[in-house]
Amino acid sequence: MTGGTDIPVCVSDSARNGVTVPHLKTTKLSCLIAACLAAPALGQLRVVTMNSSNFDSANSGPRTGMSTILSAIGSTVSDDPTRPGNSGIARPIDVLCLQEVNAAATTGAAYAALLNSIYSTNTYSFGTLNGATTGNGTQGIIYNNATVQLLGSATIGVTSISGMPRQELRYQLRPVGYSSAAADFYIYNGHWKSSSGDQARRLVEAQTIKANAATLPANSNVIYLGDMNVFGSTDDGYEHLMAAGVGQAFDPIATPGSWDGSATFKNVHTQSPWDASLNPGFNGATGGMDSRFDQQIVTANLNDAEGVAYITNSYFVMGNNGSHQLDQPLTTGTGAAPAVLAALASILDHLPVSADYQLPAKMAFTKTIAEPAQVIVGGSATATFKVQNTAPVLTANGADELDYLVSTSGNGVGSFSSTTNTTNAGNNHIVALSTSTPGVKSAIVSATASSQAAEGAAASISLSTTVLAHATPSFDPAVTTTTRTIDFGIHGRGEAIPAIQVLLNNRADPSGFTAGLDLDSVNGTGSTAQLALAIAAGAPSIAAGANREGSVSFASGTIGSFSSTYSLATSDQDLPGAINLSALTLNLTGRIALPGDANLDNAVNLDDFTILASSFGSSGQIWQSGEFTHDGSVTLDDFTLLAANFGAISSDLPRSAIPEPTGIALIASSAVLLSTRHPRRAVSRRRTRG
Repeated sequence: MTGGTDIPVCVSDSARNGVTVPHLKTTKLSCLIAACLAAPALGQLRVVTMNSSNFDSANSGPRTGMSTILSAIGSTVSDDPTRPGNSGIARPIDVLCLQEVNAAATTGAAYAALLNSIYSTNTYSFGTLNGATTGNGTQGIIYNNATVQLLGSATIGVTSISGMPRQELRYQLRPVGYSSAAADFYIYNGHWKSSSGDQARRLVEAQTIKANAATLPANSNVIYLGDMNVFGSTDDGYEHLMAAGVGQAFDPIATPGSWDGSATFKNVHTQSPWDASLNPGFNGATGGMDSRFDQQIVTANLNDAEGVAYITNSYFVMGNNGSHQLDQPLTTGTGAAPAVLAALASILDHLPVSADYQLPAKMAFTKTIAEPAQVIVGGSATATFKVQNTAPVLTANGADELDYLVSTSGNGVGSFSSTTNTTNAGNNHIVALSTSTPGVKSAIVSATASSQAAEGAAASISLSTTVLAHATPSFDPAVTTTTRTIDFGIHGRGEAIPAIQVLLNNRADPSGFTAGLDLDSVNGTGSTAQLALAIAAGAPSIAAGANREGSVSFASGTIGSFSSTYSLATSDQDLPGAINLSALTLNLTGRIALPGDANLDNAVNLDDFTILASSFGSSGQIWQSGEFTHDGSVTLDDFTLLAANFGAISSDLPRSAIPEPTGIALIASSAVLLSTRHPRRAVSRRRTRG
């Protein structure tokens, strides 16, 4: 195989090889087409074959009017003349295959320059390979290197005066943006021997290229095109290409019959549009429109609507809608704008044949919504994945549909198969991670495309989350305790009562994965003004194994027995799967009495003194035995407290309860007596003998 060389050409609107290229008038459509060209590989592919009659050196480049023709091809909505409707596609030429070319360096370069000028770009290149010829030049290729790559070129066959008059040229091309050889397509560009008596020579040509196609990789995408000079589907060479076997060809517009001179096939005729009255110096073929010499036919893999494939209803003969008169110039019809018809009929004796080909699907697989980093057992740990068909086309029929499967491994849950085309935003799929037990959970989510020659056909994305056990609230760090009672006991009015610490713990789960604990609210009932809980509710969460410190206090300003109950509402930290947990209950009790009121009758009198006196000097005592200072023993400190409050009564007692002065005097004298009391000591006496 001879390698092709990509030679970009960009020239101004001026004389090229002695050929003047006129400006293309700018229209909205041409501006749109130019914008499309600026984007890499935007759109399906438009392939055109044209016998340009540029074989002699004096006319090796485009004639005046060719700019109009090529522009019209790029702005025409493709439409199979044998069926109703159209493809909806209009786009610039991506691949232009020419016959009757003088040489690549002359004709190829000039046509590339013209297309670059038409679209104000520099992306059109030409192939440099020339084939051997016995006359009327060789073939050539011009292509838009922003949409297709020319991977290689080769000459096929041997020329002779009894067989192939001109070597076929084979091109291997690949759409830009695709890396797989399965996306490649091959073009056999030929100019077969003309005249009805040369069927045997055309058969040699057909046998040669079909045999060569059999050497290509299995199921290759092949386009046979050019000026085939066949008069009907029973022509020996044509029948050979259509015969079963490797490289078998199929007619995209399926019009078997005897085309030559038949009004039935007027809308697919390609020769001869020339109107001698418009350009008598052209010297083209005479006889008017009466033959289907120029064609594009394809192998099965291009005719199956999968991968690279012919797009239904996109085959058209430029300027021919069947309205012209048989055996008359193209200008007798209305198949294009008058200026286009005039250009076609002035400088060509073969009409260009165009067809559009879809691109393979291109898969994009992304994670659009990430999974949460942490969840709680039973919570939802999902991620959203999007599968898109990003083949760079403007219409849905410009690319193959994307068929794919999304599967998961590891701790993932979910499997999906679906299809998407290029005109929607893609399909979203939600994959879940198992959260039934605590621990780190992970999965690999894979997307695999099954569409023929799909680009990016395999992709994988990982996901992971940590599953936490529910928090465990407790007053005790070692054992789950949800209820606690604190009894402050009895204290004297006005006494400074120390606060007592309270800890709200989040006990760690044995798995080592525990959610944080939220204290949502604290609600108290009962004597909350006297027995108060101080602990902060709200953020932050209490980590596993940690605690939040609070305290309870007892206000001593009011005499009486008091109790309050506090409910601590808790929940898991704010993560998927969080629940409200059991509320903790804290019960507080305590009594405030008159200092010295041992019998708790709300008066300090001789009765209380009598109780204190009976316990004086003893340890392990309580308030009711005269121990008022909370040191466990009844001492002078307790007596002093009683004496200081002797005679005091609660405000709700009758006035008659106030002791008489004689009682106060008795207390004072007793204080002296108590202060001299000492614990009894054992006395050891020595006995003497008398």
